[in-house]
Amino acid sequence: MKPELNAGREGKNLMPSKADQRVYLKKIRDAADGGDFMAMAAILGLARLDELLKIERPPVASGWVGDKNDPGEKIRATIRANNPKSKQLPENQ
Repeated sequence: MKPELNAGREGKNLMPSKADQRVYLKKIRDAADGGDFMAMAAILGLARLDELLKIERPPVASGWVGDKNDPGEKIRATIRANNPKSKQLPENQ
């Protein structure tokens, strides 16, 4: 293992290598075992991160035209209900 971690990476290798990641995690674990509250919080956050990344996200209001989440028809229906002569509607252009 390298005596120093490659903190000053440049170019394509912006992410630390797997070996560096293991060293970082070992340092955090050792600090947590020593009673460091911030290290304990970091371990809890990292443990929860994997769970959070796998959660299905709720659908967003925006999307590409034709997507199942496309709010276009709902918006046009609201415009038709409030102002049927609106120039925003395709039939009035």
